[in-house]
Amino acid sequence: RRNSVVGVSLTDGNDNTVTNCFIAGTGNAAGNAAGIVITSGNGDLLKNNQICQCGLAIFSVSNKGCAIVHNYVANSDSGLVLGDHDCYQGNVVTNCKTPFQGGRAIGGENGSD
Repeated sequence: RRNSVVGVSLTDGNDNTVTNCFIAGTGNAAGNAAGIVITSGNGDLLKNNQICQCGLAIFSVSNKGCAIVHNYVANSDSGLVLGDHDCYQGNVVTNCKTPFQGGRAIGGENGSD
């Protein structure tokens, strides 16, 4: 089933892990559907997820930093929208109006079209 607001929401605790998920939104025309949202907590890991057709694919406002590693994001308004302390590596973002915003790229493995 497609999500209409948020596919996965990390709102409590620290050191959460979200791996190997497939999340499809309601389409980027809706603009408000989000794949994975981190609104609190620190040290969270998002790895090997596939997210498509969202307003925001991955969104984080973590104040101490999370890791976003080896995810595939497609056909969304915004790919990765991250806080200043978040780090990302090895993500592929395609067909997104804003592929990467905020955060710190670690290494040269991130790519977008």
